[in-house]
Amino acid sequence: MQKGQKHPNSSLSILAIAGVEPYKEKPGEEYMNVDQLAHFKKNFNSMESSAQR
Repeated sequence: MQKGQKHPNSSLSILAIAGVEPYKEKPGEEYMNVDQLAHFKKNFNSMESSAQR
């Protein structure tokens, strides 16, 4: 891979393959609020169950 070229398998694309959408922050919302925590837990549980297969 050439210098400055992005790696084709970013963590975002791996999450997309797993069916996990990135969190879309709402204007003015607090960092790691209830919605963000729920999204984070969903992602974590998805990755955890994939790793156990």
